[in-house]
Amino acid sequence: MGTGYFLVRGDKTTCGGKIIGGADDHTIMGIPQARDMDRVTCGRYPGMFIIVGGVPETDIHGRLMAGTLDSQSSCPCKARFIASMMDDTYETDDGGSEAEQHAQSAKKDLTSGSDSSSDDVKLDYRIKLSGNKILTPLNIPDYKEMISGGSTKNTEKIDFTITNKGDEAEGLSLEVLDGNEVIYSEQQTGKYFDKGEHAWQWDGYSNQGILDTTKLKSKSLLVRLIALCGDMMIKVDYPLHNSPEEQKWVDVKVDRKQKTVDIIWRLAVSDGGIKGSNPKLSPVPYNDLVNLTKNGVEFYWSRNGSRGGGIGENIVTAIGVFKVNVKAEINITPSMRTFSLISSLDPDFQASVSLSGFEKIYYNYGDSYKDIQDELQALLDANNRYKWDSAHKMGHKVLDEYGEGSSPDYSWTHKGTSTLMQKNNTRECYARSGRD
Repeated sequence: MGTGYFLVRGDKTTCGGKIIGGADDHTIMGIPQARDMDRVTCGRYPGMFIIVGGVPETDIHGRLMAGTLDSQSSCPCKARFIASMMDDTYETDDGGSEAEQHAQSAKKDLTSGSDSSSDDVKLDYRIKLSGNKILTPLNIPDYKEMISGGSTKNTEKIDFTITNKGDEAEGLSLEVLDGNEVIYSEQQTGKYFDKGEHAWQWDGYSNQGILDTTKLKSKSLLVRLIALCGDMMIKVDYPLHNSPEEQKWVDVKVDRKQKTVDIIWRLAVSDGGIKGSNPKLSPVPYNDLVNLTKNGVEFYWSRNGSRGGGIGENIVTAIGVFKVNVKAEINITPSMRTFSLISSLDPDFQASVSLSGFEKIYYNYGDSYKDIQDELQALLDANNRYKWDSAHKMGHKVLDEYGEGSSPDYSWTHKGTSTLMQKNNTRECYARSGRD
């Protein structure tokens, strides 16, 4: 008695191809089930091929269901199939001792470091992280590296070691999955067949060219290796347990085909009330301040050329030029430290604060009106100043976090144009570079 596995659309061949046909009205976990005569590609030869053979006494619209023990590709490789649905099995009496051996091996859910020394297991694969374990999108250098010339040790690639202590494999698949979703699959895996240790790298991108840090931080993210030898098959799952090296309140999605970077920046704000009064002015509602804060951060921190005049242009990286779009989310955890938003009708200018524990941003409507003496024009002026001030104060918090919050070295002296107590430094003119 042997155990086989039913096949579905997307399952790989041992030569690097995959099944592209299937019955849309017969599915396993929502994926169309493959059948005899369904189309399949080959990893070595161009063109389209078919599945040959199926599981006896099964039927989908007059065609046999495809299975690992009974089906192969019609490509020149005569490749076998690597099942992705390991819980959907069938029994056969025709496999003899080899089919039984296949069943025993395939039932072993091996994980990194597990013991597979049983006499009937000829394949013994392990996979683990090794070498570089920090993935930096676009190989962006940090500030210290930038001011030292721009060379960086940061890299998009993280390192793994694949170890085969058993027999040489005949087929092998490598995938990165988030639950049941395949993020990335390796096409050329023949170099990992041999016995011994093999270096493997992943750059965090999907097969569609997307790097999404929300996926990289998923608790269900894992690397899966499936190896075949004869009628044996083993599966090795290696959970990644990723976490951000720096901050949890920002996420990045890089599309290297479209050359775009979408940044999610999670801000936290609260209603700081109203300061002062003016019988001619109405305080700006808190919800309006929230929207202005969001708009200011998105406008001033994006690098997509929307501001014009050569300001805020696309970023230049070692991997190419990218358009950066920032989207601010409000009061969604995990978020930055909370800023109080205050509508000020006081005729005196109120300075916003980013010092930890005292974070507040003032909407200086009263100060604008004092200078302009027109309600509408003062409102427009205060809007623009507030949006700029919001983006500016959020920048201080970013620099604080870069400096680990231990000192104001990166944040408080405004690129040498002010003292620590914010007094203008008359010996220095306003910085002409490094700002936009």
